[in-house]
Amino acid sequence: MPAHEPSGVTVTRTFRVEKDWDEILKEEAQWQGISVSALLNLIVRRYVVSQRFLDRSPTITIQDKELDLLLKKISENDIENAGMDSGLLLPEEALLSRGFPLNFESLAWLIEEIYGRYGGWFEVDHYATDKHYLFHLRHNISKKWSIYVSSFISSMFTSLLDIDIDPEIREDSVTIYIPNKEIELSKNEK
Repeated sequence: MPAHEPSGVTVTRTFRVEKDWDEILKEEAQWQGISVSALLNLIVRRYVVSQRFLDRSPTITIQDKELDLLLKKISENDIENAGMDSGLLLPEEALLSRGFPLNFESLAWLIEEIYGRYGGWFEVDHYATDKHYLFHLRHNISKKWSIYVSSFISSMFTSLLDIDIDPEIREDSVTIYIPNKEIELSKNEK
Protein backbone atom coordinates (compact mmCIF):
# COMPACT_ATOMS: atom_id res chain seq x y z
CA MET A 1 0.00 0.00 0.00
CA PRO A 2 1.39 3.45 -0.87
CA ALA A 3 2.44 5.44 2.17
CA HIS A 4 0.54 8.66 1.46
CA GLU A 5 -1.12 8.63 4.86
CA PRO A 6 0.70 7.21 7.86
CA SER A 7 -0.83 4.39 9.89
CA GLY A 8 -0.27 6.11 13.23
CA VAL A 9 2.27 3.52 14.35
CA THR A 10 5.53 5.26 15.22
CA VAL A 11 9.14 4.18 15.64
CA THR A 12 11.95 5.88 17.48
CA ARG A 13 14.79 6.94 15.21
CA THR A 14 17.88 8.69 16.55
CA PHE A 15 20.25 10.68 14.36
CA ARG A 16 22.79 13.44 14.65
CA VAL A 17 22.26 16.90 13.24
CA GLU A 18 24.63 19.85 12.93
CA LYS A 19 24.34 22.16 15.95
CA ASP A 20 23.67 25.22 13.76
CA TRP A 21 20.88 23.37 11.97
CA ASP A 22 19.41 22.31 15.31
CA GLU A 23 19.21 25.96 16.33
CA ILE A 24 17.38 26.77 13.10
CA LEU A 25 14.99 23.86 13.63
CA LYS A 26 14.24 25.01 17.19
CA GLU A 27 13.61 28.58 16.01
CA GLU A 28 11.35 27.43 13.19
CA ALA A 29 9.42 25.06 15.45
CA GLN A 30 8.91 27.85 17.99
CA TRP A 31 7.79 30.24 15.23
CA GLN A 32 5.25 27.64 14.01
CA GLY A 33 4.13 26.85 17.55
CA ILE A 34 5.05 23.16 17.32
CA SER A 35 7.71 20.89 18.75
CA VAL A 36 10.96 20.12 16.94
CA SER A 37 9.75 16.52 16.65
CA ALA A 38 6.53 17.66 14.95
CA LEU A 39 8.53 19.90 12.60
CA LEU A 40 10.83 17.01 11.69
CA ASN A 41 7.77 14.84 10.97
CA LEU A 42 6.48 17.56 8.60
CA ILE A 43 9.86 17.64 6.87
CA VAL A 44 9.94 13.85 6.56
CA ARG A 45 6.34 13.80 5.27
CA ARG A 46 7.22 16.34 2.57
CA TYR A 47 10.12 14.12 1.50
CA VAL A 48 8.10 10.89 1.53
CA VAL A 49 5.05 12.30 -0.26
CA SER A 50 6.67 14.69 -2.71
CA GLN A 51 10.34 15.56 -2.73
CA ARG A 52 11.78 12.08 -3.31
CA PHE A 53 9.80 11.85 -6.56
CA LEU A 54 10.93 15.30 -7.67
CA ASP A 55 14.56 14.36 -6.98
CA ARG A 56 14.28 11.51 -9.52
CA SER A 57 13.67 13.77 -12.51
CA PRO A 58 14.76 17.22 -13.63
CA THR A 59 12.71 19.73 -11.65
CA ILE A 60 12.88 23.48 -11.26
CA THR A 61 11.44 25.77 -8.62
CA ILE A 62 10.05 29.12 -9.69
CA GLN A 63 8.50 31.90 -7.66
CA ASP A 64 4.94 32.87 -8.52
CA LYS A 65 6.03 36.36 -9.57
CA GLU A 66 8.47 34.88 -12.09
CA LEU A 67 5.79 32.54 -13.41
CA ASP A 68 3.39 35.45 -13.76
CA LEU A 69 5.97 37.37 -15.82
CA LEU A 70 6.35 34.38 -18.14
CA LEU A 71 2.59 33.92 -18.48
CA LYS A 72 2.15 37.55 -19.49
CA LYS A 73 4.21 36.81 -22.62
CA ILE A 74 2.13 33.80 -23.67
CA SER A 75 -1.29 33.86 -25.32
CA GLU A 76 -4.28 32.51 -23.41
CA ASN A 77 -4.83 29.93 -26.15
CA ASP A 78 -1.24 28.63 -25.85
CA ILE A 79 -1.56 28.48 -22.06
CA GLU A 80 -4.81 26.53 -22.34
CA ASN A 81 -3.23 24.07 -24.79
CA ALA A 82 -0.16 23.62 -22.57
CA GLY A 83 -2.42 22.87 -19.61
CA MET A 84 -4.35 20.31 -21.62
CA ASP A 85 -1.17 18.58 -22.82
CA SER A 86 0.34 18.52 -19.34
CA GLY A 87 -2.89 17.28 -17.76
CA LEU A 88 -2.91 14.32 -20.14
CA LEU A 89 0.55 13.13 -19.09
CA LEU A 90 1.76 14.37 -15.73
CA PRO A 91 -0.97 13.29 -13.28
CA GLU A 92 -1.00 9.70 -14.51
CA GLU A 93 2.78 9.50 -14.20
CA ALA A 94 2.66 11.07 -10.73
CA LEU A 95 0.12 8.52 -9.49
CA LEU A 96 1.65 5.46 -11.13
CA SER A 97 5.14 6.29 -9.85
CA ARG A 98 3.68 6.27 -6.33
CA GLY A 99 1.78 3.01 -6.88
CA PHE A 100 -1.62 4.71 -6.62
CA PRO A 101 -4.71 3.52 -8.49
CA LEU A 102 -6.15 5.79 -11.17
CA ASN A 103 -9.38 6.71 -9.40
CA PHE A 104 -11.18 9.74 -8.01
CA GLU A 105 -9.70 9.44 -4.52
CA SER A 106 -6.17 9.41 -5.95
CA LEU A 107 -6.86 12.44 -8.16
CA ALA A 108 -8.36 14.34 -5.23
CA TRP A 109 -5.26 13.49 -3.16
CA LEU A 110 -2.99 14.60 -6.03
CA ILE A 111 -4.77 17.95 -6.33
CA GLU A 112 -4.68 18.65 -2.61
CA GLU A 113 -1.30 17.24 -1.60
CA ILE A 114 1.00 17.37 -4.60
CA TYR A 115 -0.25 20.34 -6.60
CA GLY A 116 -1.67 22.21 -3.61
CA ARG A 117 0.26 21.65 -0.37
CA TYR A 118 3.67 20.71 -1.77
CA GLY A 119 3.59 22.14 -5.28
CA GLY A 120 2.37 25.58 -4.30
CA TRP A 121 0.11 25.81 -7.35
CA PHE A 122 -2.86 26.90 -5.25
CA GLU A 123 -4.60 26.66 -1.89
CA VAL A 124 -7.29 23.97 -1.94
CA ASP A 125 -10.75 23.97 -0.41
CA HIS A 126 -12.83 20.92 -1.18
CA TYR A 127 -16.23 19.80 -0.05
CA ALA A 128 -18.61 16.96 -0.69
CA THR A 129 -22.33 17.73 -0.74
CA ASP A 130 -25.38 15.64 -1.55
CA LYS A 131 -25.13 16.72 -5.19
CA HIS A 132 -21.48 17.28 -6.03
CA TYR A 133 -17.86 17.32 -5.03
CA LEU A 134 -16.34 20.81 -5.13
CA PHE A 135 -12.72 21.91 -5.48
CA HIS A 136 -11.99 25.61 -5.02
CA LEU A 137 -8.39 26.35 -6.00
CA ARG A 138 -7.12 29.79 -4.91
CA HIS A 139 -3.86 31.40 -5.99
CA ASN A 140 -2.28 34.85 -6.27
CA ILE A 141 -0.74 34.74 -9.73
CA SER A 142 -3.11 35.89 -12.51
CA LYS A 143 -6.05 34.85 -14.64
CA LYS A 144 -3.66 33.15 -17.05
CA TRP A 145 -2.62 30.80 -14.24
CA SER A 146 -6.32 30.09 -13.64
CA ILE A 147 -6.62 29.20 -17.33
CA TYR A 148 -3.64 26.81 -17.12
CA VAL A 149 -4.90 25.16 -13.92
CA SER A 150 -8.43 24.84 -15.29
CA SER A 151 -7.21 23.23 -18.49
CA PHE A 152 -4.77 20.95 -16.63
CA ILE A 153 -7.38 19.69 -14.14
CA SER A 154 -10.04 19.29 -16.84
CA SER A 155 -7.68 17.27 -19.01
CA MET A 156 -6.67 15.14 -16.03
CA PHE A 157 -10.25 14.19 -15.15
CA THR A 158 -11.20 13.56 -18.77
CA SER A 159 -8.18 11.40 -19.60
CA LEU A 160 -8.05 9.37 -16.38
CA LEU A 161 -11.70 9.06 -15.34
CA ASP A 162 -13.66 10.05 -18.43
CA ILE A 163 -15.32 12.84 -16.44
CA ASP A 164 -15.91 16.11 -18.28
CA ILE A 165 -15.85 19.14 -16.04
CA ASP A 166 -16.60 22.79 -16.73
CA PRO A 167 -14.51 24.83 -14.28
CA GLU A 168 -15.40 28.38 -13.30
CA ILE A 169 -12.35 30.54 -14.00
CA ARG A 170 -11.71 33.73 -12.06
CA GLU A 171 -8.73 36.08 -11.84
CA ASP A 172 -7.32 34.29 -8.80
CA SER A 173 -9.19 31.00 -8.54
CA VAL A 174 -10.72 28.02 -10.26
CA THR A 175 -13.85 26.29 -8.99
CA ILE A 176 -14.73 22.79 -10.08
CA TYR A 177 -18.03 21.02 -9.43
CA ILE A 178 -18.16 17.30 -10.12
CA PRO A 179 -21.60 15.68 -9.81
CA ASN A 180 -21.60 12.77 -7.36
CA LYS A 181 -23.14 10.54 -10.04
CA GLU A 182 -20.01 11.09 -12.19
CA ILE A 183 -17.77 10.01 -9.34
CA GLU A 184 -19.88 6.90 -8.72
CA LEU A 185 -19.83 6.03 -12.43
CA SER A 186 -16.05 6.37 -12.56
CA LYS A 187 -15.70 4.08 -9.51
CA ASN A 188 -17.92 1.43 -11.09
CA GLU A 189 -16.20 1.53 -14.48
CA LYS A 190 -12.58 1.37 -13.27
